[in-house]
Amino acid sequence: MAKSKPLKVSFYSYKGGSGRSTTCWNTVERLLQEVTPTREHPFVIIDTDIESRGSTVLYGAEEDFFGCNTYQSIQSRIKNGVNVTGTDDESRKRNFFDAMCPIGRKFGEDVDAYAVLLLGVDSDRNENIITKGEANAEQMGNFKDFVKLCEKYGAKGIFFDTPSGTQGWARQSLTHSTIVICCMRPTSQFQLTTKKALKDFVDKDKAQGDNKYYILTPTTVCVDRPQSFVVKNNEEEFPEYAHGLIMQDFRNEKYKAMVKLDMLEPTPEKSKVYKDNKDDGAHVFGIPEIKRFKWFEQSLGCLPKDKGFSSNDEMGLNRYQYLADTIMKYYSIIISEEE
Repeated sequence: MAKSKPLKVSFYSYKGGSGRSTTCWNTVERLLQEVTPTREHPFVIIDTDIESRGSTVLYGAEEDFFGCNTYQSIQSRIKNGVNVTGTDDESRKRNFFDAMCPIGRKFGEDVDAYAVLLLGVDSDRNENIITKGEANAEQMGNFKDFVKLCEKYGAKGIFFDTPSGTQGWARQSLTHSTIVICCMRPTSQFQLTTKKALKDFVDKDKAQGDNKYYILTPTTVCVDRPQSFVVKNNEEEFPEYAHGLIMQDFRNEKYKAMVKLDMLEPTPEKSKVYKDNKDDGAHVFGIPEIKRFKWFEQSLGCLPKDKGFSSNDEMGLNRYQYLADTIMKYYSIIISEEE
């Protein structure tokens, strides 16, 4: 699918522990089927959560960045600038991409290792990089330059695995994205804090005239039924009650143009990898709680096919496919509006 601009997506949550890195991994795995990056036009995943380095750890690249510094880290590029060497534009492009860690094989043996690249973290210290204040304007400029070079050299996708909260790294990641996957666990604490942060970001974008879509995506949703509990002396049933709470506030005109609620809907048939999964019913929304992730997060798409999948795994693949399809839908709208 040829597009004139790269797909630029942030995986964000105000609260930590919402599964941003895992959601990024599994969604990118599905997007590989839609966009087909190559060594010449790769996906670039940027781990901007420098304190917990989620993607750097999940992709097994911690030693490459944190230990022996085999590849240039995000801190190095932001502090020292994006120094690209080469005698012509083609060699500069190759050197630019070669300085990143190839992780394509993490998505399957049939994926070129260099079709997916990681810009990882080399330490767990903030070192005052991209925080508030004019003193870091140069570093913010370096971050912008890096993203622009990814675009110039033909990256098909740029994905930001952001930190939680509203710190500088998160703000910069969202600034350079056109689609934001707002991950939230369906709990009262997440609802109150993440929804408030989301509204603040949307209000700021609207004031600046930014064209951006936020896809509200509840994660680790318990789909076992029935789950009854008491709220304000009334007995309610999960997940329907939680679904209604999350939907509140984003149906009005102020937010619905930018905050998209597709992931609160059932899975369309066209998005089902496993069409006969009877557990993936009308009550399912967001990303389900995937039981095998309790101990070891991974790409569901890389599970050995001959071992079989549980219905829970199949439901997860269906929902990640639906999220990938939703991203592509709004990406197409963004492209059409730019043309």
